[in-house]
Amino acid sequence: MFNTQGQSVKTVPLSSGGETTTFTTGNLNIRNILLPPSKPSGNGGVKLLLY
Repeated sequence: MFNTQGQSVKTVPLSSGGETTTFTTGNLNIRNILLPPSKPSGNGGVKLLLY
């Protein structure tokens, strides 16, 4: 996961063949997180807004 300045703030590994995961953001002091595309084609990027 990256902040809006492009800095890596957290890495969440997926299990082999996994397409979903669960993680907590309570220890992150930022509120905008960018998830890079999860597929080699570049599709699948997501932006999270945390409240």
